[in-house]
Amino acid sequence: MPAAFFVVRATVSDPTRRQAFDAWYSREHLPDAMRSFGAVKAWRYWSATDPSLHEAMYQFTDKAALDRAIEGPDMKRLVADFNRDWPDVTRTREVLVLAEERAAQDARRRIRRGEDASSQMRATQKYRKDDKSSAANNSTRK
Repeated sequence: MPAAFFVVRATVSDPTRRQAFDAWYSREHLPDAMRSFGAVKAWRYWSATDPSLHEAMYQFTDKAALDRAIEGPDMKRLVADFNRDWPDVTRTREVLVLAEERAAQDARRRIRRGEDASSQMRATQKYRKDDKSSAANNSTRK
């Protein structure tokens, strides 16, 4: 079963509240949500294109584990806590299922293969040059 992700996108419209929101999310909400959900991993992001947008992503082993987490009583409590502490912050939620994953190591491997091909070409060209100069040396010795 593929991994599943729960994404919460919050809009913190008031720029003077973003630092406090960031601290609260980091110190209180994220650790509580991870523990309550049984999430494998979590990430938080602030948008580089819209500074009011904050996203949190929670990873689960599969969609069934995610469904149990968001349908359980802890989800209601977490939402209530969020609403109590940040009533002016709107948010949306999204459930994602992993379709494909690639790692940088795969890219490095592909690049290395390309470099290996280039290295082989250079070695072949060098061999041909060496072969030509050796043939030239042999012809001058005759």
